[in-house]
Amino acid sequence: MTTNDNQDADNAQAPSDSGNEGIVYVLTNPAMPRLVKIGKTTQSDVTARISQLYTTGVPLPFDCEYAVKVADMAQVENALHFAFGDNRVNLNREFFEIDPERVKAILDLLKIEDVTPGVDVEVQEGIDAASKTASDRFKSRRPNLNFGDLRIPVGAELKFTRRDATAIVVDDRSIVRYEGEDVAISLLTGRLMESN
Repeated sequence: MTTNDNQDADNAQAPSDSGNEGIVYVLTNPAMPRLVKIGKTTQSDVTARISQLYTTGVPLPFDCEYAVKVADMAQVENALHFAFGDNRVNLNREFFEIDPERVKAILDLLKIEDVTPGVDVEVQEGIDAASKTASDRFKSRRPNLNFGDLRIPVGAELKFTRRDATAIVVDDRSIVRYEGEDVAISLLTGRLMESN
């Protein structure tokens, strides 16, 4: 199997697409936190492309964060993939571990037209009730504590106010060092609450 066999359908378009006006989109999925899909489509209706991505292998429907018409969709998509290449999760897939706002900021400079508002309505209309319910329920769950997202640096001291206890952040996810043991902050909080 060649690398091209593994590429997303978006990348399998003929070279004649280069230079054509099209849509570049930014998608997120609640089941894939912190990942963004950056793609392009020649379809005038980006909702058809989003529907194609929601297969049995994907637990929840994608959300369209931003979709814009651009003068040269292949050039813009390639530039975004290059710009965020260090954040790419898999070279054979168009998923990046970045904040969608970073991509939107660049697309704002290159857009001919923002087509997101119409896409949002169409996407919602195309999702079945069970998928909507599952997605809404999943989104309403409380997210896991993540020090990186909270901008709490590694090495920071966390003081437990109900007890004279201090832990040190050891990674940007959720691990702290307390009394020589590396432990998840949620587990440590539970232990300290029980000992009060």
